[in-house]
Amino acid sequence: MINTNTFCKTEKKCTAILIFSVLSVCVFSQPDPVKFGKIDKSLLEMKVYDQDTTADAVIVCDYGVFDPNSISFVRNYRLKVLKKSGCDRANFVFSIRSRSNIKGCTYNLVNGEIVKDKLKKESIFEEEVTRYHYRYRVTLPNVQVGSVIDLEIYFNGIPYTWYFQSDIPVMWSELRIPSFSRIGIQKNYFGFQPLFITEDDRWVGKDMPALSSEPFMNNLDNFLTKFELEFTSAFGFTFATTWDEVNNLLLHESSLGEELKTIFFMNSDAKAIADSCKTQKAKMKAAYETIKKKMKWNEQEVLFPKNDIRYTMSKGAGNAGDINTALVLLLRKLDIETFPVALSTRSNGMLTFFYPTFDKLNYLVALAKIDNDDILLDATEENLPAGYLPERCINGNGRIVDNKVSIWTELKPGGTDKSRVYSDLKLNDDGMMNGNISCAYYEYAGYLFRKNYSTFNDKTKFIKNIERENPGMKITNSSVQGIDSIYIPVNAKYAIEYNSNSDITDTTITFLPIILERIINNPFKLDERKIPVDFIYPKERKYTFRIEIPEKFKVASFPAPVNFVLPENKGRFTYKVSVQDSLILIQCNITILKPTFTQVEYPYIKQLYAEIVNKESEPVILKKK
Repeated sequence: MINTNTFCKTEKKCTAILIFSVLSVCVFSQPDPVKFGKIDKSLLEMKVYDQDTTADAVIVCDYGVFDPNSISFVRNYRLKVLKKSGCDRANFVFSIRSRSNIKGCTYNLVNGEIVKDKLKKESIFEEEVTRYHYRYRVTLPNVQVGSVIDLEIYFNGIPYTWYFQSDIPVMWSELRIPSFSRIGIQKNYFGFQPLFITEDDRWVGKDMPALSSEPFMNNLDNFLTKFELEFTSAFGFTFATTWDEVNNLLLHESSLGEELKTIFFMNSDAKAIADSCKTQKAKMKAAYETIKKKMKWNEQEVLFPKNDIRYTMSKGAGNAGDINTALVLLLRKLDIETFPVALSTRSNGMLTFFYPTFDKLNYLVALAKIDNDDILLDATEENLPAGYLPERCINGNGRIVDNKVSIWTELKPGGTDKSRVYSDLKLNDDGMMNGNISCAYYEYAGYLFRKNYSTFNDKTKFIKNIERENPGMKITNSSVQGIDSIYIPVNAKYAIEYNSNSDITDTTITFLPIILERIINNPFKLDERKIPVDFIYPKERKYTFRIEIPEKFKVASFPAPVNFVLPENKGRFTYKVSVQDSLILIQCNITILKPTFTQVEYPYIKQLYAEIVNKESEPVILKKK
């Protein structure tokens, strides 16, 4: 999004130019690669894409042209459906800077003839996210295997992003932006795949391979080959070209800046907190919980407050901008130095130091400075303790919004995904195990447990889900404590019967001792990886399994110990089995100290998980005495 006030002036200026000037036509020497509604029969007869036979669909052409005279953009998009799973591609979601005119058709080959189904108006859904930011949801009719989908999208402005690559193959993607002295457009290039044509006003991606999601990666969008586009000037008006200018727009040309000036706000709540809390951290926590009680998140990831903050507060619900602006104001009333932090969520892509952007900012959190600590706060999540960011916000760096100095701040998680599992089990002659398992979930592990637990209507369904995730396990009794107290660990206890992994003969019992949360497959299968490994949070898992074996048996063999350490001690896997008479003690610890590992570090992460999978799949073998 660009400066809304100056953009309005720009629109008026452009209208005057259009009235008193003769429009020129942008002429390119190259013909258009595609025209809406002109479908070749051979495309409908196409059964497979030769360059990627696994593809369920292929983008035949994605062609966009900007007209600087009318400041308008036309996009023609054509897609071929190859497999049943590709039919889901009939549902499009895209964001643009203005209201759009959309035409669409689905083409099928019926008895050798081309049959056309037009997109209906009732299948186009428009949502005004903020001023000059519209989201469209479009569903094409009668899409089946073999269909060709054609879309034409017309709107004022330029796209936020132009993609040359996708999660399916792209045969041809072309962007044309002619040079025009009165309009400046910044084109920020991202991605690993090179372009086929790069000219002053024309860029083409040809035969771009699909980029698929991989385990433990940030949003795929961050790694696709693309342009992020932004106006820098138009008809004498200049838009934000530095991060300091972006900060200035946020403070002086947006609803965020206006609402930050609010003075008469939550005075009685601030007084009650100040009277009851002695330390700054206690006041911060109380303010955070007060905002959460008074305002529920409507699940809109929006940077700007939608309405007057006092009005929104009276309604009891709001977007992320509403809620966290209210939190900033309340903390400031408590004399806690607090700043808004503008960011881009994981689903929206990362911000970069080098390419200032107003449009890409889509979320707001608060930063409180207490005892030389910078504490990030997001009061949208019911189960999230103060000082922890939700997953969607842990995305590189955010920008502190301040009228004195605007700087970057790293969007760090507030803690570790930490859990402890202790089991006291008895193995019977028939291979069945029974006993008790105690689990403790701390910090992010506690948050994630509570979030998952809240999705079940009752405790019985929650228990059934655990049994489904652990085949062979039957939970006969259970208790969960700490669900409603988000600042303490969750403690879950289960009485179980287990029969899944034992192999019994007349003289031996072979079984796997890790019966809960065992990692069966290595998620890292590629020899090389172009994308960083992103665990989101540091992780710490500690498992202790105490198993009593039958009196008639003794331990014949058990897994050898392992102590695998990542370079610079950034992670560790230890595994140890101890045997004493009829007792076996298994201790398994997995620690990953940093959330993100580079492509260079990938082989070590792959080896770490290989060690875990191999060791946790090794059995204990018992023999009769």
